Amino acid sequence: MYSPLHIAVMRNQPEIVRCLIVAGACPDVQDLEGNTPLHLAARRGHVECGEALLKPVSVQEMVRQNCQPGASSSQPSQRRTSNVVDLPNYHGECCVHLASMGGHITFLQFLSWNNADMNAQEGRAGRTALHFAVGSQNVTTIRCLLEPRPRGCGVNPNLLDWYGRTAYQLSIINSLNEVTHYLSSCNGVDLHDFDSENSLDSDLEADQAGILLNSNA
Repeated sequence: MYSPLHIAVMRNQPEIVRCLIVAGACPDVQDLEGNTPLHLAARRGHVECGEALLKPVSVQEMVRQNCQPGASSSQPSQRRTSNVVDLPNYHGECCVHLASMGGHITFLQFLSWNNADMNAQEGRAGRTALHFAVGSQNVTTIRCLLEPRPRGCGVNPNLLDWYGRTAYQLSIINSLNEVTHYLSSCNGVDLHDFDSENSLDSDLEADQAGILLNSNA
């Protein structure tokens, strides 16, 4: 169920992506798994395709492409661009999660500059982009997420997933020593350990944390 936009993004053809957008293609069209073209761009780190999808269409572009300004074919893409940045796929994953899993720092910055919710929680376990970056053991991505805007993404480091764990606590549970050391040196990170006594089964959750965090990387 790929649209021409999906295919153009997968082939990393930003000029074709732009031609389709100017001609009225809808940026929020979803494939069989609920991924928009922007999801695919985030997963692959194709920033130029992301820019081609989100940039407002100008009258000059429409004239060059022989599209009549104000034509109904151009309206859907203009209306839907503002919503597609934070649209989840059918697995509950937003573009910020996919970009974080892949370690695509430039794409994360691009999403931040386009007002994406950088603290969004995915729909299966409530993990944020920072949780996924910890699961990938990618300190560079973690640094980008934690650094203040505009250079970084300025995320909240202390958000809890649906098991009640911060990204720092997940690094401890999964024995990710390098990540734990880095997070402990960052300003604003809550260094309280996970309260395993309040967990139904802390050992099982620790195993699940490792599996779930890395299942989509």
